Amino acid sequence: MLPGRGIGSFAAGTRIAVPGGEVPVDQLALGDHVLTASGAVRPVRWIGRRSYAGHFIAGKLGTLPVLVQAEALGTGLPRRDLLLAPDHGLALDGVLIPVAALLNRTSIRQLTVMDAIEYVHLELDHPDLLLAEGVAAESFAPLTGRGMFQGADAADRDGEGRRARRGVALSVVPSGLDLPRLADGPAVQAVRARIAAQAALLPSPPAPAPAPSTALAGLLVQTGLPPRPVRPRGQGGRRRRALVLIDSLPETGNVNVLSHVGGLRRLGYQVALAPADRCIDSADPAAVSVLAEAGVECLGAPRHASLEDVLRQNGAGVELVTLYGAATARRYEALVRQHCPGALVMFATEALQHRGLEAQVESRPDLLGPAQAMRREELLAAYLCDVTLVTSDEDAATLRRMLPGLAVHVVPWEVSCANAPAAPCGNWGQAANGGILGVGMVGRFGHADALDAARWLARSVMPLVWQRHPGIELVLAADEAPEAVAGLAGPGVRIVRPEALDAAADGMAGLLGGMVRVMAAPLRFGAGVHRPVLDSLARCLPCVMSPASAEGLNLSGALLDLVSQGAAAKSEAIVDLHRDAARHAACAAAGFELVRRDWSAAAVDAALRLAVGTAASRRRSSH
Repeated sequence: MLPGRGIGSFAAGTRIAVPGGEVPVDQLALGDHVLTASGAVRPVRWIGRRSYAGHFIAGKLGTLPVLVQAEALGTGLPRRDLLLAPDHGLALDGVLIPVAALLNRTSIRQLTVMDAIEYVHLELDHPDLLLAEGVAAESFAPLTGRGMFQGADAADRDGEGRRARRGVALSVVPSGLDLPRLADGPAVQAVRARIAAQAALLPSPPAPAPAPSTALAGLLVQTGLPPRPVRPRGQGGRRRRALVLIDSLPETGNVNVLSHVGGLRRLGYQVALAPADRCIDSADPAAVSVLAEAGVECLGAPRHASLEDVLRQNGAGVELVTLYGAATARRYEALVRQHCPGALVMFATEALQHRGLEAQVESRPDLLGPAQAMRREELLAAYLCDVTLVTSDEDAATLRRMLPGLAVHVVPWEVSCANAPAAPCGNWGQAANGGILGVGMVGRFGHADALDAARWLARSVMPLVWQRHPGIELVLAADEAPEAVAGLAGPGVRIVRPEALDAAADGMAGLLGGMVRVMAAPLRFGAGVHRPVLDSLARCLPCVMSPASAEGLNLSGALLDLVSQGAAAKSEAIVDLHRDAARHAACAAAGFELVRRDWSAAAVDAALRLAVGTAASRRRSSH
């Protein structure tokens, strides 16, 4: 056995060979006799059972069952579809191989969604190979422990008496487990190649997914990545319907989601939005109102008992489904495929969170595990869906590197420029607040990246600013967790909490536009586009940025000079933007133009049209 291996199990209903025929594994009892691959007859010494609700094991690739399609291993092997726990070993070509190591996204694949699963494992008087649907599969090995099973204390203490009463003559033959247990290597690769050749002979095989990179190949095997089969095309009716699934109804501040919905409507889709938490009544009333006014239907409680109920009642005829966030994509992709046949399925994320976590691992080793888990979840979400939408070129490059051939597109969100100062940006430095001294930062300080940035700005950057210009005040606008930065308040540092800062289009302009002359976004880690930077530039407030804060903005000219790494460089930029009116005006004008050009409704529509059109063309060419 491999060190640290899990415990394999048969799914209830699997037929096990017994003298004279086959019996479903969940109908066997202690003392019953089974037929092994070597031809021996052995008694069942102990039976273990594990039952899981579908919602409990959603996304748990170490527990979700693996489906071995009938005849995936050869003619008549298995005789019908075989369902196993992912670590259950199969005896193939002289080696014992965990079934998860044989996943090929076609004839052997891992199921991702189910109502419930019951696993059963059989312990014999000696470890051996059972015949499950005709395939040699390992029996339970007692050294792996019984504690995780129901009825763990029910081992047969009277096996000899049962055998005597039944009068069955038992064969004395060597165990069938004198085999090396391997998950990779030449022997396993040879078995995979044989299975791949067999898959080509099976009826109507799905087209293969793009080959993963070498670096990702191990991840696919270890996590048991399920298939991404080619789906049939929709019926192409005149009315195009789109469905957006998200964890919860977005607040009006979730501009990425709301912008995406608006773009789909402008492209001609009738859009409905369904929150996974079903909590429409407790959602942000302003968001529900905005969606309703835009003609977007919100689907959820009390009319629908679950998201599966939403899909069951509304899925037919849907041509496009967007799954927001990796967790939503991972949990509901299979249900969407089931209830929305033919729909184009898109995974959308504002940022790849694993990149931000990985950037902290050097100083926070405890984040290594969460970073790896998030990385697996985000890669799985991208892999399962037909197309992936991100907001930055850096996120797109990461996905393309790790999943070659992935359909990934950069789609911005719409940033309103309606609340820029009345005076042209070129003159705003002199006309609007030329006499104001102050630098502002807006952040959700309940998030580690924003809190770290605020502390660094107040404690490391501002003291250098005050050495050159004592009159410049730091204003921290705490949209979330103001108590986290309360300790920073003091001479030269003010903490304010705008009411509904993200909900009001003019929130930051109204609050900070008259308080500060410059904005700062000194994030030292993170991923994706930083919204406060765009809001600042849209209101003609130059923003001093770190490289992390500038991600995805494609800056040029005067704006590039606003990006720096160290505290000294940032303090110099803040002071210079207060003293140099011409530089301030040039940066204000350049920032406003960048937002107007690259983050407009027209830019959103063009990117969405390209993403949907390209994905649809790829699907047509695959048929």
